[in-house]
Amino acid sequence: MLGFVYIDVQPNADITQYIALTPWVQKNRAAAQKFAQAIIKGAQYLNANEAAAREANLEFTKLNPALKDKVMLPRFATAVSAQEVQRTQDLMMRYGLMKQPVNVTQRVLPLQ
Repeated sequence: MLGFVYIDVQPNADITQYIALTPWVQKNRAAAQKFAQAIIKGAQYLNANEAAAREANLEFTKLNPALKDKVMLPRFATAVSAQEVQRTQDLMMRYGLMKQPVNVTQRVLPLQ
């Protein structure tokens, strides 16, 4: 191993993103906003409650309990960073994981 992705390669990377097609969001704006608000609320809670974040990590990943307090927790983002998505894409293009780039600024849109 040369490095840890979220520590050495791209420390500010968003570890989770949710994607919806524009027509669906336009048709279901209230549901999309409620979903986004729930994700943000969860991220804020986990960022403010490390013990709860460690318990959730243990439960959902089936992590060996002996490692629960040794794992480095990620930053739980409350917004998508277009800059970090672009950086991820740049790395994916560089290492052949993507064949064609996409226009990130047209794809990463906040709910308003």
